[in-house]
Amino acid sequence: MKNKTVVSSGVNSYTKTHAKTPQTKNYVVPSHSEVCCLAKYLVKKKPITDDMTLYVVGLTKAAEGVPVTSSKPCEICQGFIRSVGIKRVVYVENDFVNEIQVKEMEL
Repeated sequence: MKNKTVVSSGVNSYTKTHAKTPQTKNYVVPSHSEVCCLAKYLVKKKPITDDMTLYVVGLTKAAEGVPVTSSKPCEICQGFIRSVGIKRVVYVENDFVNEIQVKEMEL
């Protein structure tokens, strides 16, 4: 997001390889939504600016009816996010015991 405007979005892909993973012949490593979102934005050749925030929310079809799951970016995604210039990431944590927490990380 830039200010209050969504400038790109992405979802996990289970058919495309993660951008930072070496290519292999035996398996495909899923591309995470953070990388998908940023790649779609960067293809437009628009600059990443300091007032942008990446929001990451994991949604699932949970048996207990809690659709939100933990969505902290993995180490590989954190490196990619940092390398493109995003400085602020907001994500969700859910341990399915306590309440859902919104957390923030500065990169």
